[in-house]
Amino acid sequence: MPARFLTRFVLRLVSILAAVLLAASSGAAWAIVAIMLRNEAAWMALPAALAAVVGASGMVRAVRWQRALAAGLLCLLAAAIALYLQAGLLIAGGLGLDVFDVLATTGAEMAGALALARLSALEQAGIIACALLAAGMAWRQARPRAAP
Repeated sequence: MPARFLTRFVLRLVSILAAVLLAASSGAAWAIVAIMLRNEAAWMALPAALAAVVGASGMVRAVRWQRALAAGLLCLLAAAIALYLQAGLLIAGGLGLDVFDVLATTGAEMAGALALARLSALEQAGIIACALLAAGMAWRQARPRAAP
């Protein structure tokens, strides 16, 4: 019995970690696209939402509301990572500093304020709408768990 519990716990932990890593990588890809296009590329919230749904669908033994909540939070995590990287690169480019030093020392408050100042209200609403879309897609995709 304890071995079965430990196996389930490890599987659940690995599935959550995989979902977080997928969201982080979609946020990094979003930042790269934004740097290449020289704007915030808020439309990249939609691919991040799809990646969040895929990540949430792989969560082991999660019920419908847990997958929906996870998908929404993973989409917002991808947006936060993308906007943090964009703010760090903007600061590093403007001041002529090393990117890694700037990313290590920039606080979340400063990066968040800079990112939100560069986004319009419509882009902010679009990012939130994509997070809600991801939650809705995960809700519809998830099947209720059968009682054991």
